[in-house]
Amino acid sequence: MENYRMSMSRDLLAVLGQERPEVMEALGQLVQTLARTPHLDPAQRELVRLAVAVALGNAGAVAGHLTLALQAGVTRDQLVDAILLCIPGAGAPRPLAALAMLADLDGEGTPG
Repeated sequence: MENYRMSMSRDLLAVLGQERPEVMEALGQLVQTLARTPHLDPAQRELVRLAVAVALGNAGAVAGHLTLALQAGVTRDQLVDAILLCIPGAGAPRPLAALAMLADLDGEGTPG
């Protein structure tokens, strides 16, 4: 069931956009504003966003933020450490799944 829930996040945003486009637009503006914070560099922002995605078990977001983090200059070792730091708060299964996604990324060039 958890895998089903994790795979639904994009579909849920589409539903939000259909039901309340003004809320979806406001959410998009919030995300854009937060992404421009001057206090974190792009690599730091992606590590935070990756950790949240791992803790929530959002596989789509994990895949995306693994790629974005690498593009922002985050090293593989930094990704592994950020993922493992999720274990005390989120338990082991979700971070271990994220490590598997990283391994897939190593082998194929795209996570998931």
